[in-house]
Amino acid sequence: MSIKFRPTTILLSIFLLIVIALLFFPNGLMPYLEGLYYRRMVVQKLSTSKSISLIEFQHYRSRADLILNEKQASPSQSAALHSILGQWLVAIPDGLAGCFDPHHRIVFIDKNSVRTKIDICFHCGNIEIEDQREIQMPEEWKRALEALFTEAGMPPLQDYSPLIAKHPEYPLPEEELLNFSKEIKTSTPKSPTPPKYRQR
Repeated sequence: MSIKFRPTTILLSIFLLIVIALLFFPNGLMPYLEGLYYRRMVVQKLSTSKSISLIEFQHYRSRADLILNEKQASPSQSAALHSILGQWLVAIPDGLAGCFDPHHRIVFIDKNSVRTKIDICFHCGNIEIEDQREIQMPEEWKRALEALFTEAGMPPLQDYSPLIAKHPEYPLPEEELLNFSKEIKTSTPKSPTPPKYRQR
């Protein structure tokens, strides 16, 4: 016996699904689906990690990152990370903020010594998971991760120059940026000067 659906029933079902989607997913489904994708990736790394490190660092274009502080996460901090990063239905907000100058990093190391990192910029609220793509951090993650790093002795700062100054072998960020700008200027080929024509 075949079941026949009336066109009005199908249209009514579609309408109800749209209403439910708008009620529960006001920003659309894609941010939630993307959030679930990244959540799955992070939770998989969490579940297979042998150790987790919390790192405070300064990024450089011309050399390796300067590690300012590094601590292995305690069992309670690891459990907190599971709770923070494992939240269901956390949306990745639309759009990106401007700066992305990350100073905090979470590193997962599995039993095969494979490292996976999440770079965090608390200034603009963006994160980068394993250099894949810069995304905006869910607000639920941001508040909890700020508290976690602060508890570990690595609170987000407005100015990292005093910490960097303890490592004289590394330039201050503004010095590196100035040198980088000079290198670009010297490496950019000058456009040929057009020939001058004499007036008759």
